[in-house]
Amino acid sequence: MLILCISMLLQLAAAALAFLKVRRLKDTLAWLMICIAFLLMALRRLITLVHAVQSDTEGINLSAEMVGLLISCLLLGGGWLMGRVFERLSIQQEELQRALDQRIEAEAQLKKNDGLLRQMGRIAHVGGWEFDPCTGKGSWTAEVAKIHGLDPKDETTMEKGLSFYQGKSRILIEQAVEEAIKFGKPYDLELEMVTAKGVRKWVRTIGRPKMKADEVVMVRGTFQDITEHKKAEERIRQVTKRQEELADIIEKSEQPVGVGYPDGRLGLCNAAFCTLTGYSMEELRGIDWNAVLTPPEWKDREQAALRGLSASGKPVRYRKEYLHKDGRRVPIEMLVHVCKDPAGAVQFYYAFITDITERLAAENALLLSEKRFEDIALSSGDWVWECDVEGRYIFAAGEVARITGYQPEEIVGMQVFELMDEEEAERFRPIFGEFALEKKPMFELETRMVSKSGRRVYLLTNAVPVFDDEGELLGYRGVDKDITEKKHRDEELRKYREHLEELVEVRAAELENLNRFSHTILETAPIGIVTFRSDGQCESVNMHMAKLVGESREQLLARKFHDFLGGGTSVLSRLAQSCLDSGESQRETVSLTTPGGKEVVIFVRFARFVVDEHPHLMLMANNVTERVRSEKALRASSLKLQASNRELEAFSYSVSHDLRSPLRSIDGFSQALLEDYGEVLDEEGEDYLQRIRAAAQRMGVLINDLLQLSRISRWQLENRTVDLGKLALQALSFLQVQNPERVVEIVIGKDLEVEGDPRLLRLVMENLMNNAWKFSQNMEIAKIEVGSARNDSLDRPHADLAGNRKIIYVKDNGVGFDMAYADKLFGAFQRLHTLSEFEGTGIGLATVIRAVQRQGGLVWADGRVGAGASFYLTLET
Repeated sequence: MLILCISMLLQLAAAALAFLKVRRLKDTLAWLMICIAFLLMALRRLITLVHAVQSDTEGINLSAEMVGLLISCLLLGGGWLMGRVFERLSIQQEELQRALDQRIEAEAQLKKNDGLLRQMGRIAHVGGWEFDPCTGKGSWTAEVAKIHGLDPKDETTMEKGLSFYQGKSRILIEQAVEEAIKFGKPYDLELEMVTAKGVRKWVRTIGRPKMKADEVVMVRGTFQDITEHKKAEERIRQVTKRQEELADIIEKSEQPVGVGYPDGRLGLCNAAFCTLTGYSMEELRGIDWNAVLTPPEWKDREQAALRGLSASGKPVRYRKEYLHKDGRRVPIEMLVHVCKDPAGAVQFYYAFITDITERLAAENALLLSEKRFEDIALSSGDWVWECDVEGRYIFAAGEVARITGYQPEEIVGMQVFELMDEEEAERFRPIFGEFALEKKPMFELETRMVSKSGRRVYLLTNAVPVFDDEGELLGYRGVDKDITEKKHRDEELRKYREHLEELVEVRAAELENLNRFSHTILETAPIGIVTFRSDGQCESVNMHMAKLVGESREQLLARKFHDFLGGGTSVLSRLAQSCLDSGESQRETVSLTTPGGKEVVIFVRFARFVVDEHPHLMLMANNVTERVRSEKALRASSLKLQASNRELEAFSYSVSHDLRSPLRSIDGFSQALLEDYGEVLDEEGEDYLQRIRAAAQRMGVLINDLLQLSRISRWQLENRTVDLGKLALQALSFLQVQNPERVVEIVIGKDLEVEGDPRLLRLVMENLMNNAWKFSQNMEIAKIEVGSARNDSLDRPHADLAGNRKIIYVKDNGVGFDMAYADKLFGAFQRLHTLSEFEGTGIGLATVIRAVQRQGGLVWADGRVGAGASFYLTLET
């Protein structure tokens, strides 16, 4: 029984051992076979045990048990050996599976890396290549073929690869390849190439020779399209250059420029800003501009303006004051721009600042002048007006409402002729046209108008012409005096005089009655009347004349006409004698001192009449002293208005300076837009931007020319001997440098020295040379000649100059001009050609004539269409 139990235990141990050896096996079949074997052994032992119990056999055959025990041991050993075999197989299988998994993972990673490499090559425009130096054959990646504009399937050779380079790039790459093959020298080059599709590109090619036994057997390398990189470098270079130029312009600018941050710090400031504030650059870096430079009462208004600027992004212009370092206040005008980051936050403000101290003084002076003129106009008792060249009122003041019944605002916009009846309008229209054509003033001009109520109003007009800076007539400025009552009196007097003349022809019997009637007329007339015999003796004097002279009638009757009014002897004698000789009435305004000691201005008129076949003279005199005083006051007012106009000119000069800043911004930002976003815009958009730039630049040139033109009248003249030949040669040399392709024959004559202002004469010669250069540009061989001559040696001498007068001339063989338009040449903005034919602002020749006339000289031109032009000037007086 013991042996049986031992056998069972051994079998169980064998089963457990087999289990431990094979429990990690993945081979299910082997596991089942072992389990079945042990189950069969256990079943056999169980049947043997049951059989022994049923037979009540006390013992068991020892040999059978030993055999069973031996079999169990064999099974135990076999199970252990099988377990070891299966364990080894399991380990090998696991290692094989791990190796397979690692290979699959490596292949996936390699595939991923290859895809990433290809993607990076496409993004960075990078590819690889190689070629055999012996055969010249090679290969490259798809990205390299794409850069060359070829199909990746096309075969390539070393010679084919080199054929895409030209000029200097071809020389560099051939030399590098030759050195790489002969000496094994690597290379790294940036070259310009032309693809198979004709596109120019910049590429970077890196070559590395592969050596074997001191011999190059292969050359490999990388190839990268760096066109965008080159463009970016060029943009950076241009931006850097533009920034440096802008910084230099700002620093040299006469206009103060400053940069401020929202926290109050000051950034870039130029020297003009330091001068404006009184602080040095070092001091400004530590100053809070809002706290130190801005007065308290301006802070809220400025912050409101900056908030509006930050919200809209559009530049704002406002006025304020700066606190100077010495404590005084400086009135300024600021044009402020804002710069924001991509998130929309304000980075800094930059401002262009103008000191408006002089402008405010000019504005105040102008307002004072206008107020003074308005007060004079309102208190004069006359109608003060201004009209344009068409006779259309642009200003009305004074007694216009009393005289015409129209309010000033109703008069403005109406023509002079609209206030007249048809008959008077037809009479006055050619008179006004003649005055305007000859640009002459109007004195003592009588007109008739119809008031708003329909009443006829007679006016005495005195007016002066108004001109612009170029001498063109703008209109008239004058005063109308209401002489309706005087006109009625004159009409009555005329009727009386006509009646008197009729009475003279009446029979002698009626002469006494006629004399009494004439005496009544003379005594009641509102003007002074005196009659003289042909020998000059005074015959009769009315009471009005006695009052005008300030003497008794008896004293006047004792005089002759040559000494009748004392100080006016020569004038009255001349008028009286002329009237007696010609029989025509003579009139004139005379200032004199009467025998009574009165200083008066009178309007005198002599008329001849015949009594008993003897000529007699009648002197009619009207005291116009007050009217003349009014006219003097008007002229004084005109002089003050001219001073105001000069102040306005200074104001315009300042405004013109302020125009430069926005024009530079328009031009600069348009150029930046073209450079930074040119690829985004289509051709039409680029054309629009180019037009904006061209217009801004043309406007800048026009402002410069206008400023130069306005300065001419303000320059302080200095008289020196100036060689115009040298000035002409300097101007032509500069033009030749600007246009080296032009072929121009230049002839500079002798005796070109003149006396004049050097600056003005330089300006004259530069403009004349520019004019000749421009209008001869279409000639295959242009010719420009500068010389001197005498007036009588010219083909067309100037009629107003002496024959020996020295003349300087500038001739060219260009397009010339029609002499019918010669009067337009020297006018500002007058052009005989379109901008598409010849560039320019139309101010050059206007500058020439103003500069020469400022020195008392003359300028004129001569030319024919297609046969060139000649310009002449003289400075001799």
